Amino acid sequence: MTHILKVIKSAIELRIMDEIRSKESAWVRSVLPPDVDVVSVLKVLTTESANHRQLTVLGLINLAFLLLSVNRTKPTATACWYHGKLILVRLCKAQPETAGHILSQLSDKIFADYTQHQYTDCLYLLCKLTPVSVERCPTLVGVLEGCQPPGARVYGAVRPLLPFSTRVRDALVMVCRKGLYSRDSAYRCLALSGFLTVLKYMKLSRELQSSQNSLSISDQYSAHSYLTQLTVDMHATSQGTAITSRVRNETICLEVLSILRRCLVQDAAVKQLLYTGK
Repeated sequence: MTHILKVIKSAIELRIMDEIRSKESAWVRSVLPPDVDVVSVLKVLTTESANHRQLTVLGLINLAFLLLSVNRTKPTATACWYHGKLILVRLCKAQPETAGHILSQLSDKIFADYTQHQYTDCLYLLCKLTPVSVERCPTLVGVLEGCQPPGARVYGAVRPLLPFSTRVRDALVMVCRKGLYSRDSAYRCLALSGFLTVLKYMKLSRELQSSQNSLSISDQYSAHSYLTQLTVDMHATSQGTAITSRVRNETICLEVLSILRRCLVQDAAVKQLLYTGK
């Protein structure tokens, strides 16, 4: 199967090169055969694979990762990466049970080389376009927990899930909170980038101070430097008040701000990241 997939990958690359040349030369356009739409073919394959064809599914996943592995220096790289991402997104949409296997392979690729940004870009697309399939995979929490200092982009890749996924948000906050107490400055910077991601992409009202519930909850728990969704819900229940997603988000953001006070006494690299946000 590996040899067949390599042949298919080479055929796709050749087709992409033909398209590049045809844009540069009228003569090439005149001699090339009728267009073969690679995207349409891949869409048909991913759709048909839903009919209980497991070998086809595995082959498509392997083909997607072969396309994603194309060296960035090649002129065909961007188009090949696009096709690889397309396959994985469509498979996750059509067959949610494949999400775990895809995320497992994707995490291996990400951890192997953080400079290969096409893999974190793929993770972002999966989180954005197939959030339900990806959010419930235990592998996703493992990706957050296993992230190393060069992998700050991983935290940014899961940002589409933060506004609605309590599990992913709590996991990210816990991982970053632990990292903030690391002896290694690089890990503290990584943790800070995660917290900044939470603050940047949580949905808040324009006037945070307008919610008295969120302020009172944050004031009570900010000293603990840890706040889970369960804590907020339990507090609201004991007070007999309804808790909304807006109040939850505001409370968690206030708690994160409380945690980030520790960064003010950190080394220069951490403080610079806190002040600049990048």
